[in-house]
Amino acid sequence: MFGFDGDNEVLGEDDFLPVVAAHAPSQVLQRTRPSTEAPLTKSIRPTKLSLFDSIPRLSEIGIMTSSENTGTLIERLWEATGEMEALEGSWNAAPSSLSTRFQHSDHRWGLIGASILGLILFIVALANVGGGPVAAPDLDPARQAVESAVATVDELTVISAALADPNAPTDAISGAAVNLAVIDRAARDLATSASSFASSEGYGVLASSLSAAADQGSAIEARLGDALSYRLVSDTLFILPPLPSEADGTLSAQISFDLAAMVSDAERAVQRLPRDPALAAHRLETERLVQDMLPMIDRYLEGVRNGDASEAQISAKSITDRVAANRQTRAAAYRTFDSEISELASAYSTRLQAAGELLTQIP
Repeated sequence: MFGFDGDNEVLGEDDFLPVVAAHAPSQVLQRTRPSTEAPLTKSIRPTKLSLFDSIPRLSEIGIMTSSENTGTLIERLWEATGEMEALEGSWNAAPSSLSTRFQHSDHRWGLIGASILGLILFIVALANVGGGPVAAPDLDPARQAVESAVATVDELTVISAALADPNAPTDAISGAAVNLAVIDRAARDLATSASSFASSEGYGVLASSLSAAADQGSAIEARLGDALSYRLVSDTLFILPPLPSEADGTLSAQISFDLAAMVSDAERAVQRLPRDPALAAHRLETERLVQDMLPMIDRYLEGVRNGDASEAQISAKSITDRVAANRQTRAAAYRTFDSEISELASAYSTRLQAAGELLTQIP
């Protein structure tokens, strides 16, 4: 073979041989180089590389014309081949003898297995949460609700008695609305407590007792509210103007206007009267009186216009008697109502005591 040196001079075969031999492995040197020649220049050996890094890259092979890299590439190829042969017999070796890359793979599989096991344990723990003991509900709100309801029992009969008093002033009657609001609030608190125990196992009896007491308290409060409205509305019925037996034309016209307005107001008020069972008799009497009032008023006004004082006086007395009778019917109805409320209040108190005893039995 022939080549060129750095000055583009032609080299002979004897001149080219030392260059190749200088970068060849030692085994090749022993076979090709005569023993009489001088020792070769010591080649630079690369540092020990890993198996995959020791194989030369294509970019490095492309520099084959460089005399200073050729020997290095050949040595790396020889060493990589030796390591590959050594590795072929070590696939069944212990993990500690494998390369670091394969050891890291084992660690990753171990981590994945541990994560799966932890996930299974977490799911099992969540499944057992539902089977744990259920915390007991708070009994203090229920105790307070019962105590508040007991304090309102006496007020039930007080309000009922005031409504039954025909001589009680309107202001005193309307003031009962404030106490009714307190009674209603106590009943609602009982219902709230009952609902809080309804879903708790072992508290069914207590929930039923509180619910029954709440229903009874609400029912009494509702009847008292209707009776209060009834009383306030009925107090405005049949407010008679003076009914003289004699009157001139101007006074007669004014009396006629006042009586007509009274009847018109009574017709509208009757439609607003609540329908409590105890007051039903008075309501019917009031409706009849509204219908009967117009004929009686006509007879009275006719006597006044005609100057028939006797007829006017008799007709006036008929009107006032019917209005008085209507108020007596209302008074009797309210006495019946008061008696019923007293019985309901007593039963309500008994229910509250039973609920209170159940609460004391629960720690």
